[in-house]
Amino acid sequence: MQRALTLCLLLNSTLLPGQVDITQKLYSPDELKTDLRFLVSTLENIHPNLYAATSKEKFYQDVEALELGLTEPITRLEFARKLIPLTTALGDGHTSVYFPQEERSEFLKQGGKVFPFDVLIRNNRLYITTNYSSDSTLTGVVEVISINGLRTPELLNQLRPYVSAELDFYRDIRIQRSFRSLLWYVLGYADSYDLELVINDLPVRKYVEGITSAQFQAAALHRLVNQNAKPYSLTITPERFAIIDFRSMTDKKRFARFLDSAFQVIRNETIQHLAIDIRNNGGGNSQLGDLLFNYITDKPYRQVDRMEVKASKEMKHYFRQRYVKWYMYPLMPVAVFNKQARLYAFGKPGKIQVVEMKKLIKPKNESLKFKGQTYLLVSHYTFSSANMLADAFKCYNMGTVIGEETGGVLIAFGDVIPIQLPNTGLAAGCSYKKFIHPCSDDTLRGVKPDVEIVSEPADKVSGRDPVMEYLKEVIKN
Repeated sequence: MQRALTLCLLLNSTLLPGQVDITQKLYSPDELKTDLRFLVSTLENIHPNLYAATSKEKFYQDVEALELGLTEPITRLEFARKLIPLTTALGDGHTSVYFPQEERSEFLKQGGKVFPFDVLIRNNRLYITTNYSSDSTLTGVVEVISINGLRTPELLNQLRPYVSAELDFYRDIRIQRSFRSLLWYVLGYADSYDLELVINDLPVRKYVEGITSAQFQAAALHRLVNQNAKPYSLTITPERFAIIDFRSMTDKKRFARFLDSAFQVIRNETIQHLAIDIRNNGGGNSQLGDLLFNYITDKPYRQVDRMEVKASKEMKHYFRQRYVKWYMYPLMPVAVFNKQARLYAFGKPGKIQVVEMKKLIKPKNESLKFKGQTYLLVSHYTFSSANMLADAFKCYNMGTVIGEETGGVLIAFGDVIPIQLPNTGLAAGCSYKKFIHPCSDDTLRGVKPDVEIVSEPADKVSGRDPVMEYLKEVIKN
């Protein structure tokens, strides 16, 4: 048995004759050009308004320039470096080509060392917020002036084309959350790092060794033990107010059970002030927002005023593959009786169906409905379905919004169809819906808080939370 298991592992980890390591394979110019044309065609098929943020003429100029530059065989990682900026320039935070994960995994598996810090980007400046390195002198407020000779403003300008976003500040949020991997994917930085720093107002130069994936995971796990990593949790503070830390809009059934339990505790404890914290929520299933509203408001509302859905062969294939099981095929004709299902199953490619959400949703009369003061905590990271929640909360006056402007916008594209390029296998995603949210206007903006509070780099380093401090003071008074 043990021998058989060992043999299987060897076969799975060893390339057979004729096989080529996908992370090292070189793709011909013709293969790359085929992938490029496939990508452009597929994006145009799927997206309801691909050229909302950039002109078709400019996009095609960039496509032509990229195609003309494909003259030599290159790896798919090198191809991704050329291709991703083409899609992020479209200005849709849900539409992009992604860096290939296998190359990164192979680098880490071979003992490659990564940047040993978490960072904060603020006003085009870069700060270290968490130190995983062996250098214990990097304490207090540490600003990064340059990495490997590349000064911070130029470094950030080189990373920004690889991240999709509608708003500039949300682009930087995404960069800081993926900074470690982007340094490797975009710039090839690895193993050791030459840093120019300012530590507590004093200029310092440091040569810092990177850390392996195993070292980083061990350090990150240690931090998670001391932090809340659950998708949602309830805390009752010594000041007698409740905090629902809502980090991820996933698992509708589990969230329903959590809400029932949490609001039972809130009722039993006679809590009068409730903070719902979605500062670390990047979205998910918007139906979880509806479940939450059942417990905090009696006001009718809707999260979307209008939705525009584009039919395409890719959308219909994705819909059938994901939602229609083989035993449901005989029932497919029934879809003609439902307008939206008819579009998904039989819609003519290129047709855009406008769905007007005329009815307001009336929250269920939950026996555990909270009657006290409700506060919603938001940040630049609040995005997608979490942004929808924040917009409805503010638009229908369910309470007070505190924090930073959200990273999502009020007229947004979303609901992503996955794409895979035929030759390189690079993955991408493309929006096939447009959402117009309540209280939106022609301004490209997120949900603006009623009370704006911005954390400083020193707050991040020390663990101080000025939003919570403000909230405690408000409740106290």
